[in-house]
Amino acid sequence: LGLTVGPVPEQAAEFYELPYGLYVTAVSVGSDAEAKGVLAGDIVLKLNGEEVYTTDDILSVKNQLEVGDSMNFTIWRDGETYEVDIVLVDTNDIY
Repeated sequence: LGLTVGPVPEQAAEFYELPYGLYVTAVSVGSDAEAKGVLAGDIVLKLNGEEVYTTDDILSVKNQLEVGDSMNFTIWRDGETYEVDIVLVDTNDIY
């Protein structure tokens, strides 16, 4: 995917008024996520229409797919949400 994510801690969500989801800490250069404009600091709210709270939520979907398949992400950034389709690419194509 080219994303490094982790759960938004409950205390941080409440203090900073952030939605619950997965906080994007890094986006790999050369990934489709980067090409589609996903940024570190974004919060992934949904994957293929289902809410996500753990990395396992993403992995359970990703592990059923192959290179070239896409996943639909609902992303929160600065109070706005948008959807983006990210295509799975071969790790060798990124690194």
